[in-house]
Parts: sequence; structure tokens; C-alpha cells
Amino acid sequence: AELAAVSSGGPSSEGLGGELSVRASRAARLVSASYVQDEATLEMTVALPAAYPLLPLEVGSTRNVGVPQATLRKWLLSISAYLRLHDGAVVEAVRMWKSNLDKTFEGVEECSICYSVLHAANHALPRMQCRTCKHKFH
Repeated sequence: AELAAVSSGGPSSEGLGGELSVRASRAARLVSASYVQDEATLEMTVALPAAYPLLPLEVGSTRNVGVPQATLRKWLLSISAYLRLHDGAVVEAVRMWKSNLDKTFEGVEECSICYSVLHAANHALPRMQCRTCKHKFH
């Protein structure tokens, strides 16, 4: 039922953040969501176990770029807790993950040197601040 809900009425890429695409695989019993921001892709997967109502959904992240590992773990923990408490509402969990990512990238200014939010090589957010103009760069 959850896979059908995701494939029919999945979340759209609304808002000013990155683009979101959601795919559901009935054979693998897997929902994967991809978020693209400045040529970097972040992915989250929700696996439905064979005994789904009896076992909890498994939430994981395959690619995480530009988000600190500790923050990502907190998000995945909150999403898995949300899925346990709200009877596995996968569509809402994906929306919550997208809103977390949008809020992370919304306040970040582009790098003054390379004009990108994420660094091209290590996919880090700008964190060093210029002493004169106070703009952040990689």
C-alpha cells in the first residue's frame, strides 16, 4: 500500500530548493528519493521488510553530500521514529527529509570564488569567512 501511495501521489519538487525525485520498486520493496542541488546528489532509501507491519521500516542514506554526518544521523533517526509512530507514512517522511535539506541549503550563500553552494571536489558547504567582506568561501 505504501509503495502504491509513493508511486501514484509521491512528493513533487516544489519550492525553491533542489530538485526531488522519488522512485518506488515493488520487486525490491524499496523507496528511494534523490535530491539534486548544484550537481550534487543526496539519496535516502526506505526499505520495506517482508513482514512489513510487524517489522519497522529501514531508513538509510546512500549518498550524503554537503551535510555533516552527525546531522544526517539525526535526520534519519527522526524519520525512522516518525515512520514508526505514524504507521509508515513514507510520502510524509520524504517530504520531511526534503524540507530538512531545503532549510539546510536555503541560508547558504554562494561561494565568492567559484559561485557554487557546494564545493566541486569535496562537496562541502562554504565555511571560511573573509575578514573584510564577511562572505563565506570554500
